Amino acid sequence: LYNDQSVLENHHAARAFQLLRSDPGLDVLRVLDPQDRQEVRTQIIKCILSTDMAKHFALTQQVAGMSTTPDDQSDADRQVLMEAIVHAADLSNPLMEAGVSRKWSDAVLKEFNNQASMEQELGLPFDPKMLKSDIVSQANLNKGFIDYIVAPLWKALAAHYPSLQTGVDLMMTNRSAWDAIIQEAQAV
Repeated sequence: LYNDQSVLENHHAARAFQLLRSDPGLDVLRVLDPQDRQEVRTQIIKCILSTDMAKHFALTQQVAGMSTTPDDQSDADRQVLMEAIVHAADLSNPLMEAGVSRKWSDAVLKEFNNQASMEQELGLPFDPKMLKSDIVSQANLNKGFIDYIVAPLWKALAAHYPSLQTGVDLMMTNRSAWDAIIQEAQAV
């Protein structure tokens, strides 16, 4: 399916445009002339495909290495920034208020547990860490997710859009809370 390239993301893009075509009331692009519609469609598809985690590190590097001065940015740079913003939104649960972030973390941990259990039952390779559901394992997963995935991208974007720093600060507060859980468990 989709030549094994960004399968889930290609499905999301295809489904999004299928929904737009299915109901004229949903088609926010209908007011555009055909050329502009095609250009916006291409940009949207690129943004959706950028949510593939296989592209995460390259995208983060691009954003971090690009000029933060809008006048120095090319159209290609602006497209990369749009893609990074959509990707960052997809990874935004650590930037939410603590209670909401925790609910997302709980849901993701349950999904990891279910996936690893199914893989194990089918005799497929699986990551044993995905079967752990204790609070310390959850804290370690979240701390690592923030440190290696979310923070580098969001900090790079905040350099371009300083108003995002509020979210980065909240993420670091949430990280400290996860770290406190780990420290408390180690003290026992």
